Amino acid sequence: KNALDAAVLAYNNVSLLRQQIKPTHRVHGIFEGKIGHQSVRLSLCGWLVRAPTTSEMEDIRKRVVCLAAALASGCNVQITIRSVGNEIRQNKALGDELADVVLKRYGAINYDWGIKSASTDFVILCA
Repeated sequence: KNALDAAVLAYNNVSLLRQQIKPTHRVHGIFEGKIGHQSVRLSLCGWLVRAPTTSEMEDIRKRVVCLAAALASGCNVQITIRSVGNEIRQNKALGDELADVVLKRYGAINYDWGIKSASTDFVILCA
């Protein structure tokens, strides 16, 4: 039993899952292992799943749960699901204003140079 093997298998499985999801969906992950007597006895994996709608996010989240990796490496798994974000709602007027500010300050954006598949972290603005 090696918990780090389970974490690496889980990470590889999620990497393969990324090839199957829509370009508007994101799965971010990180893992770490803690060494025990002769092997890694504990590993922690954290996954952030994002999609335009909560239902799409839930569909992907169910696929991210990596039970198979734990079973394949002879380990136990404990899953904790944290808070779920709100729907992503685009605000065209605010987006257009930001695009205008960016254009005036930095010039035209070359979307083919890496930005076309970029993602961002954002906050929920309250009025």
